Amino acid sequence: MIIHALLSIFKKGCMALLFIGVAISTAHATNIILVNQDSANEGFNSNAAPFAGQTGNPGTTLGGQRLAVFQAAADYWEGKLVSNVTIRIEIEFNPLACDAFGAVLGSAGPNSAFRDFANAPTANTWFVEAIANSRAGSDLDGGSNDVGAEFNSGIDNNDGCLNNTNWWYGINSPAPGGTISLYDTVLHEIGHGIGFLSLVNSSTGTKFLGRDDAYMRQLYDASTGTAWPNMNDSQRAASAINTGNLVWDGTNANSNSSHLTAGKNAGRIRMFAPNPIRGGSSVSHWDTALSPDELMEPFATTTSDDTSTIQLLKDVGWQIVEGPGEVGFSKATYAVFEDKSTVRVTVNRVNGGEGPVSLNVSTIDGTALAGLDYTATNVSLNWADGDSESKFVFISVTEDMLEEPGGESFTVQITGITGGATSSRLSATVKIRDPDTEDFLLMIVPAILAATK
Repeated sequence: MIIHALLSIFKKGCMALLFIGVAISTAHATNIILVNQDSANEGFNSNAAPFAGQTGNPGTTLGGQRLAVFQAAADYWEGKLVSNVTIRIEIEFNPLACDAFGAVLGSAGPNSAFRDFANAPTANTWFVEAIANSRAGSDLDGGSNDVGAEFNSGIDNNDGCLNNTNWWYGINSPAPGGTISLYDTVLHEIGHGIGFLSLVNSSTGTKFLGRDDAYMRQLYDASTGTAWPNMNDSQRAASAINTGNLVWDGTNANSNSSHLTAGKNAGRIRMFAPNPIRGGSSVSHWDTALSPDELMEPFATTTSDDTSTIQLLKDVGWQIVEGPGEVGFSKATYAVFEDKSTVRVTVNRVNGGEGPVSLNVSTIDGTALAGLDYTATNVSLNWADGDSESKFVFISVTEDMLEEPGGESFTVQITGITGGATSSRLSATVKIRDPDTEDFLLMIVPAILAATK
């Protein structure tokens, strides 16, 4: 019998908060739908002017920029996970805790959990809804939203929050000083919603509805030599504050942790277990001692790796995209106004991430000519083993002050693929539009955005 439980205590991220301090097999195509919970002219629907210079973000309003970031983060996770059941994530911007010295950037969690469903990896064990659906091969909750996520709307208000720090809405690009990457924050929070969290009450050690969950089954105390499922409540509560000794016991994450130069205890990766406990943060993150920094650490970092995180998700029940995968341009046509400085061309690696892969991207003249209308480009893109994140090529465009009805175009091509990856779209057209002669708008069209608030 399938058992279903709502996770109202975790909804809106009572677990799994991300903080910042100012000192600081055959893959199925996975589909993630973003369900916009914001009202008119707020959050994702804000009609305010967009922030200038946000690398790779085509949004024409502030709300549009936010949606573009979320769609890019959803695309990232779609390329990592194997599921033939749509993952629905409800998203919104709300005022969250923030002062001059620190802030909650965002929070997320699963909306429900299931156990003893068809094809469950482990009996009598809770799995968050997105994992349960993927394993069962059907939507166990009738199309309801799987994940709830909210993000701090106060960060852009310039009212003293983090000393007037703003979100950086650039996509997969380093956040300049004095800004915080929304893209990295969203990647992190979606990670919690799809299973990077324990359902145990970390303060009391109490199991969720008296049973193990997939995440806590992989927690281990190096001091006592005891796994969390074999502890009583008080022992788990003590382990949750056993700094440096609460570790991950999952085979996949630990066997693929050779890249970590710090943050392990006798071969096991350390989990975040500060004393005193930090609600919404303890246990459900990697330890901050990890080096290089990992995506699922509790504090925002300037750079982060996802290798251990992806393997942990495999440990808790996800099927992960395997094999070298397939590379190609994300679409057949890209467009840019002539008076914009660059056009971003996206190259995806999907349906696999095993082994290193490399390729070359170069430009070919069309009606647009290198040196006059754009800068000739020939670059190499490289993916390490386990990396299936999209790569970007930025091509400079020149405003020549000539009226050119219909615009001009050139071609980008992919050559020299190595590593066994197959190819999908090896060429694409870049259209340069003249803003003086055409009424042209480059807009983001997100996946399904249902306003349900």
